[in-house]
Amino acid sequence: HSERYRSAGVRIDASLADSTPRVLVDPERIQEVLGGLLDNALRCTPAGGTVTVVGRPSASGDGAVITVTDTGVGLTPTETGQIFRRFAKAADSPGSGLGLTIARAIVEAHHGTLTADSDGPGTGACFTITLPASGSRPTAR
Repeated sequence: HSERYRSAGVRIDASLADSTPRVLVDPERIQEVLGGLLDNALRCTPAGGTVTVVGRPSASGDGAVITVTDTGVGLTPTETGQIFRRFAKAADSPGSGLGLTIARAIVEAHHGTLTADSDGPGTGACFTITLPASGSRPTAR
């Protein structure tokens, strides 16, 4: 994604805390989720903005958290509550409105969560993935 970000004039930063626990995931599916979040962040962040990806331990210590935070257009409270619904999308979005629905389903299939937060229009958005540590995976549902 670095070259696309560079071409768009958007900075991308990434970091991983040393204490982040290992997670057991299907790497192709989680890459699909992260790729979609990075694509959305780039589309919503104007030139000169920044997208930050951080991996760290969960607050409880029994899992990992990945955040994708942008300095883009942000979300209204209504949008934040609806963006994971099938076919929900911004008016200017070129997508089908299925990307975030599919991303959430993939994360939930890994016994994790995917949430979104924003302080409102013009404040950027933060998408948070939580995944259980490889030794703490719950039994199948």
